[in-house]
Parts: sequence; structure tokens; C-alpha cells
Amino acid sequence: MPVKRQNHGRSKMNRGSVSTVQCIQCGRVSPKDKSVSRSSNSPVVEAASMDDLRLATVYAEPDVPTFFNIDTYC
Repeated sequence: MPVKRQNHGRSKMNRGSVSTVQCIQCGRVSPKDKSVSRSSNSPVVEAASMDDLRLATVYAEPDVPTFFNIDTYC
């Protein structure tokens, strides 16, 4: 029987076992190397509030912190 993928959909490469992560959409627990990860950066302050912040500050560009989020899907 032919195999569809040489690595069986995983990127384990001689590691033995890998830790598991939970899918944020359905809650399924799958191996970390088999899950699909998407990262996103979003600012803490919304765009509408950012204009008010620019007017109120004395700095040219206020340094606003951002959330770094990694979403894992199965």
C-alpha cells in the first residue's frame, strides 16, 4: 500500500515522542509537531484610542506594547 506522505504529516525527525498541544478551535489534543501554528502580533491599544493617545502625549511616536499570540490548530 503506498503512503501518502513520507513523514506522515509530522516534523518529528528521530525525536521519539513530542509534547502535546490543544487546538484552540475544537479542543483536540494533538502532537506539537503535527499541529499547525499561526502567530500574530496585535497592539494592546485599539486604533481609535491610538489617535487620542497620540494627541495627549508629548512624544512623536508613543511606544505601545503588543500581544504576541501563537494559535495552534489541529
